[in-house]
Amino acid sequence: MNNIEVNTLLNNGVFRFAKTMPTMPHFYTLKDSWQDKNKFIEVVKFIYKNGVVGKFYNSFNKYYYANGYKYWCYAKINLSKNDIVYWIDKKKIIEKNIDDYAENVCILINRAKV
Repeated sequence: MNNIEVNTLLNNGVFRFAKTMPTMPHFYTLKDSWQDKNKFIEVVKFIYKNGVVGKFYNSFNKYYYANGYKYWCYAKINLSKNDIVYWIDKKKIIEKNIDDYAENVCILINRAKV
Protein backbone atom coordinates (compact mmCIF):
# COMPACT_ATOMS: atom_id res chain seq x y z
CA MET A 1 0.00 0.00 0.00
CA ASN A 2 1.34 3.45 -0.87
CA ASN A 3 0.60 7.03 0.22
CA ILE A 4 -1.86 7.67 -2.61
CA GLU A 5 -3.93 4.58 -1.77
CA VAL A 6 -3.88 5.36 1.97
CA ASN A 7 -4.74 9.04 1.40
CA THR A 8 -7.68 8.05 -0.81
CA LEU A 9 -9.00 5.50 1.69
CA LEU A 10 -8.72 7.97 4.57
CA ASN A 11 -10.30 10.75 2.52
CA ASN A 12 -13.25 8.48 1.67
CA GLY A 13 -13.69 7.16 5.22
CA VAL A 14 -16.82 7.97 7.19
CA PHE A 15 -15.63 10.09 10.13
CA ARG A 16 -17.75 11.17 13.10
CA PHE A 17 -17.08 13.95 15.57
CA ALA A 18 -15.78 12.64 18.92
CA LYS A 19 -18.32 14.48 21.06
CA THR A 20 -17.04 12.92 24.31
CA MET A 21 -13.89 15.05 23.99
CA PRO A 22 -15.08 18.56 23.02
CA THR A 23 -11.95 20.19 24.46
CA MET A 24 -9.82 18.13 22.04
CA PRO A 25 -11.86 18.31 18.84
CA HIS A 26 -11.24 15.39 16.53
CA PHE A 27 -13.09 12.82 14.45
CA TYR A 28 -12.92 9.04 14.19
CA THR A 29 -13.78 6.29 11.74
CA LEU A 30 -14.74 2.83 12.92
CA LYS A 31 -13.43 -0.38 11.40
CA ASP A 32 -17.03 -1.60 11.16
CA SER A 33 -17.92 1.33 8.92
CA TRP A 34 -15.37 0.26 6.29
CA GLN A 35 -16.69 -1.97 3.54
CA ASP A 36 -13.29 -3.65 3.23
CA LYS A 37 -12.00 -4.46 6.73
CA ASN A 38 -8.66 -5.62 5.29
CA LYS A 39 -8.10 -2.13 3.86
CA PHE A 40 -8.72 -0.66 7.31
CA ILE A 41 -6.15 -3.05 8.79
CA GLU A 42 -3.62 -2.11 6.11
CA VAL A 43 -4.16 1.61 6.76
CA VAL A 44 -3.58 1.11 10.50
CA LYS A 45 -0.34 -0.75 9.78
CA PHE A 46 0.67 1.98 7.34
CA ILE A 47 0.12 4.70 9.96
CA TYR A 48 2.35 2.91 12.47
CA LYS A 49 5.04 1.93 9.98
CA ASN A 50 5.18 5.20 7.99
CA GLY A 51 3.90 7.85 10.37
CA VAL A 52 6.04 10.28 12.28
CA VAL A 53 6.63 10.13 16.02
CA GLY A 54 4.77 12.77 17.99
CA LYS A 55 4.33 13.43 21.66
CA PHE A 56 0.93 13.50 23.36
CA TYR A 57 1.33 14.61 26.97
CA ASN A 58 3.84 12.08 28.43
CA SER A 59 3.54 9.41 25.74
CA PHE A 60 4.42 9.00 22.09
CA ASN A 61 2.33 7.96 19.13
CA LYS A 62 2.70 7.66 15.38
CA TYR A 63 0.92 10.30 13.32
CA TYR A 64 0.26 10.29 9.59
CA TYR A 65 -0.38 13.61 7.85
CA ALA A 66 -2.53 13.73 4.72
CA ASN A 67 -5.55 15.52 3.24
CA GLY A 68 -5.07 18.45 5.66
CA TYR A 69 -5.44 16.15 8.68
CA LYS A 70 -3.36 14.34 11.27
CA TYR A 71 -4.36 10.66 11.66
CA TRP A 72 -3.59 8.33 14.56
CA CYS A 73 -4.81 5.25 16.41
CA TYR A 74 -5.33 4.62 20.12
CA ALA A 75 -2.23 2.60 20.97
CA LYS A 76 0.95 4.45 21.89
CA ILE A 77 4.48 3.55 20.87
CA ASN A 78 7.48 2.70 23.01
CA LEU A 79 10.52 4.39 21.50
CA SER A 80 12.79 1.59 22.71
CA LYS A 81 10.70 -1.26 21.28
CA ASN A 82 10.28 -1.28 17.51
CA ASP A 83 6.99 -2.61 16.12
CA ILE A 84 5.37 -2.74 19.60
CA VAL A 85 2.39 -0.65 20.67
CA TYR A 86 0.76 -0.41 24.07
CA TRP A 87 -2.19 0.96 25.97
CA ILE A 88 -3.37 0.84 29.57
CA ASP A 89 -6.38 -1.30 30.46
CA LYS A 90 -7.52 -1.42 34.08
CA LYS A 91 -4.15 -0.06 35.25
CA LYS A 92 -2.31 -2.81 33.36
CA ILE A 93 -0.06 -2.15 30.36
CA ILE A 94 -1.04 -4.24 27.35
CA GLU A 95 1.55 -4.65 24.59
CA LYS A 96 1.06 -6.03 21.08
CA ASN A 97 3.08 -6.05 17.91
CA ILE A 98 1.72 -3.66 15.28
CA ASP A 99 0.38 -6.40 13.00
CA ASP A 100 -1.53 -8.13 15.81
CA TYR A 101 -2.88 -4.80 17.08
CA ALA A 102 -4.03 -3.75 13.61
CA GLU A 103 -5.66 -7.09 12.81
CA ASN A 104 -7.24 -7.98 16.16
CA VAL A 105 -7.50 -4.99 18.46
CA CYS A 106 -7.70 -1.63 16.67
CA ILE A 107 -11.28 -0.54 16.01
CA LEU A 108 -10.84 3.11 15.01
CA ILE A 109 -8.66 5.71 13.36
CA ASN A 110 -8.73 9.29 14.63
CA ARG A 111 -8.16 12.49 12.70
CA ALA A 112 -7.84 16.17 13.52
CA LYS A 113 -7.50 19.19 11.24
CA VAL A 114 -3.96 20.58 10.97
